[in-house]
Amino acid sequence: MGIYVENSVIRGCQDNAIDYVAVQYGHILNSDISNSDYCIYFKGGSAYLFVGRNKIHDCGTTGFGAGQSTGLQYMTPPWFHYECMDVKFVNNVLHDIDGAGFGVWGAYNILMAHNTLYRVGRRSHTIEIIFGFRTCDNDGISYKCAAYVADGAWGPSRVTVDESTVSASRDLDRMGQVRLNQRPGLCPDVAPDVAR
Repeated sequence: MGIYVENSVIRGCQDNAIDYVAVQYGHILNSDISNSDYCIYFKGGSAYLFVGRNKIHDCGTTGFGAGQSTGLQYMTPPWFHYECMDVKFVNNVLHDIDGAGFGVWGAYNILMAHNTLYRVGRRSHTIEIIFGFRTCDNDGISYKCAAYVADGAWGPSRVTVDESTVSASRDLDRMGQVRLNQRPGLCPDVAPDVAR
């Protein structure tokens, strides 16, 4: 079981074109994803996913994100440590993105290989790798947070106002990326890598 997107055109979403929370198994292939703030991101313990041969463009904050921040109560055991795990992001073309072309936030075993990025990072940087965050939101199912923490989850056991830092990005492989930013105002740098 999983979610599989193929040969699709997905665009014009105010926030997220594709947003996987607690999704295990699936892929996004040969698709055109655009005109959203976050074009694609996986979080909340999503795992075993492949993203390949897509055109990702005209995004606001990020083209593709592996991880970010999630209310612990939305995650599912046993995938409640990292924001996402075992994701392969290969041979995609990303362009015209205001923020990072792709980012990793509190994820484990991520491969980003042979992607092409151009006209990305107008307001920040081309690639971002930082910690993942976790909350426990006051939404009627927050009781799950304490139970999950008792079972070994990383995150707060009760309702929080601020995000808690819970995990660094680990086992990240980046190879063969082509970044072409030739106009002034486009940042060619990579954010500090906190994955160690």
